[in-house]
Amino acid sequence: MDGFAFTGIESILEWMEQTGLLDAISDVIVEVSVESVISLIVLAVSAIASLAVGGIILAAVLIGLIVAAVVAVTLYVLRAIGLCKIAKKLGVKNRFLAWVPYGHAYVLGACAEKSAQRNGKKPWKWSWILLGTTLGLGIGMPIVQLAVSILLSIFPMLSVLVTMILECASLVLLAMIAHCLWSTCREFMDNTLAIVLAILAPLCDVVPLCLFIVGFLKPRAAQEPDAVAVVIPAEQEVPAK
Repeated sequence: MDGFAFTGIESILEWMEQTGLLDAISDVIVEVSVESVISLIVLAVSAIASLAVGGIILAAVLIGLIVAAVVAVTLYVLRAIGLCKIAKKLGVKNRFLAWVPYGHAYVLGACAEKSAQRNGKKPWKWSWILLGTTLGLGIGMPIVQLAVSILLSIFPMLSVLVTMILECASLVLLAMIAHCLWSTCREFMDNTLAIVLAILAPLCDVVPLCLFIVGFLKPRAAQEPDAVAVVIPAEQEVPAK
């Protein structure tokens, strides 16, 4: 029985070989095998390349985050050092707040107040004005944006108005920072140079570097208030009787 089966298989193989069917099947198997191997190789290379590119992108993102963090911390430290030195030279109290988040706004405003006093003028409460505005736009902004998003879902036409209000508030804060920076810098340099610096520093976002440099300058002498002339009336002559 086994011999008969084996003989039958041989006969089938001989027939397939004679008709060329066996060669065709072999070619198909070889072609499929080669294509499968090539596909596997291409897939493996693609996977390795994707991992490599993904690794490069991930490394670039991590490096970018690290560089941004280092720059932010450096600017924070430079601003704190500069404000502390300026506040000490101008006699501002609570200068340690320069190291506290949002506290630098209070110290800068206090320096502007001292500058006004040194020039014989009545100062505004720039310390509290600047601190309140900075806190309002910094901490209160996410709450405002959430409320605005809810409001805009009901009244879409208000988007332009809200955007204009927020932009105006940012410009007002920028103007107040420029004013306080000018008031502070004029105590250490020429008034014209202080004006140019106060305009360019906020626009170029280099206020921390500006304060750090000014902190190492020597303050100018305080301006004495103008003397008020006292007019003594002349003695009136008593007419003779």
